[in-house]
Amino acid sequence: MNSRSLLLCSLSTLVLSSFSQVCSAQPRLAAFASLSTNDYSMGDVNEELRALGIERISSGSGWSVGVRGHMASISLSMSYSRLSAETHHSYDAGIIEYQLPANVIEGAIDVGVEPTDIIRFASGLGVGYYWTAGEIRISGDADGADRTVSAKISGNTIGLRPYVRTEVKLSRRISLFANVGLKFAKISEVRSGEVSLDDEEIPNYDDTEIRNYSVDYSGLQGSGGISILPFQSWDHSISSDSGGDVAFAVGYLSIMGAYVIYLFSQNGG
Repeated sequence: MNSRSLLLCSLSTLVLSSFSQVCSAQPRLAAFASLSTNDYSMGDVNEELRALGIERISSGSGWSVGVRGHMASISLSMSYSRLSAETHHSYDAGIIEYQLPANVIEGAIDVGVEPTDIIRFASGLGVGYYWTAGEIRISGDADGADRTVSAKISGNTIGLRPYVRTEVKLSRRISLFANVGLKFAKISEVRSGEVSLDDEEIPNYDDTEIRNYSVDYSGLQGSGGISILPFQSWDHSISSDSGGDVAFAVGYLSIMGAYVIYLFSQNGG
């Protein structure tokens, strides 16, 4: 079973579990957004940068959006994240740039306690599909003209992210949260893509080469964000006459699932 099939099975299980909890438990469904700071190992990328005398890629910022369902002490979530990873080096004739951002679709579960009415502590595990569609660019002066050569690379992997989480309620609908976790997400092989000269693809270039070249996003991650319960108060319960909330939950998860499928279709393999 390839990584994409595994992810689809995991996400399907998460969505079905969420539906089951929505229909039976008294869930609180929230939308959330967050910003993050990330440490990276980068593997062969940083070894190559070190050999070239270029500053290594050791960290980067990121952002996430998603949906989370709270059921008593358990929380389930599904999210999309974008992690930046780049470096550049200027020399007399031009500049070298490495741009290797990561995209992440992650399902997560955590278990927590609420010692007071306004705070929740939890620990959990996220399972995510990581992929990159990066680019290496060399720009400079050649025979009196500014020229740019760029090469695209891509790859994917399944990653794990154990984490701890603190959430503080500001009101019945709004809360702030902070996460600290450790990512394990190493892409071991990459596929070389098109090579372009001055943003025009070089014809007859073989773009199917697969290289044993690691791009490792493993490292610490810290994030903070806001969570909003759009149509329910924090203490609201699902009852026989709350069909609107159930419809919202089903609709929201369906939209997220459709977005996942769209992202897969746009990013190959």
